[in-house]
Amino acid sequence: MTPGLLLLTAAVLAQGQTHDPGVLKVGPVTIQPTLALQNIGEDPNVFNSATDPQSDFTMTISPKFNVVFDVRRAKTTFTQTTDYVYFKKFASERGTNYSFTLREDVELGILQPFASASTTSSKNRINNEVDERARHDTTEFAVGTGVRLFTRTHLSFKARRSSATFDPTETFRGESLSHAFDGHLRG
Repeated sequence: MTPGLLLLTAAVLAQGQTHDPGVLKVGPVTIQPTLALQNIGEDPNVFNSATDPQSDFTMTISPKFNVVFDVRRAKTTFTQTTDYVYFKKFASERGTNYSFTLREDVELGILQPFASASTTSSKNRINNEVDERARHDTTEFAVGTGVRLFTRTHLSFKARRSSATFDPTETFRGESLSHAFDGHLRG
């Protein structure tokens, strides 16, 4: 890249920036990347064992990318998050989690309808009873509307459908997690 083109690119990006650090705003598009370091430290009982607790150093690195396209009465938001879960000694507990969300909001005065779709692929424990870091995928679709009642009072209605699927090879205490937890929820 020539120095002139590099300088021009930097000038265009600088013009589009807002005063918020880490936020780039170019016309109706706002881009906000973030990086979070979480759960840094020693896990004293990695496998939640009552008889033989084993400790390990762990941390999670979570880059996130948020893009908002805001034009007139419509706002489209796309969010992508990736979690890199690291364990120093126990490589079997390491994993990468992905999450994508797309949401559309429309401002129609008193009514504010919305629709969203999201998908997650995770190797986290699903609850405290099933103590297994098992790969599972979740998808969710939702539609609804908000109703502005007063200046500071807002009422929302939402219908959603979500589904969860586990890797068919994942088991916990001899039971197939796919057989036990795969399914759909409506609400």
